[in-house]
Amino acid sequence: MLSERQKIVIDELTPMFVAMMEELSPLKRKVVATAAHLNQMVSAKDIASYGRYSVNVISTTLGRLVKDGIMVDYSIHPRKKQYDFSYKYKWLAIWLRVRRTGDNK
Repeated sequence: MLSERQKIVIDELTPMFVAMMEELSPLKRKVVATAAHLNQMVSAKDIASYGRYSVNVISTTLGRLVKDGIMVDYSIHPRKKQYDFSYKYKWLAIWLRVRRTGDNK
């Protein structure tokens, strides 16, 4: 459930988020939407378990989303190159969840 203030912020940010998502490839959109659905920091393995893509493909896509400025990576084990990912813009994740569920009440 969103407060009135949150609804206003989401309404104001919608054009920016729509433009941001339109610039992404279909695979990147799917990865971004899946990460929002999971509603937590995610790994490539977490996202791969929800789709038909290999962990390697998702890992590469997440790396590209980091370079695009959509996601941020956090090293959980630097020597093994294990990372968890989160959104650079937390409002993007909220916007995607609201858009998916229609929960803007």
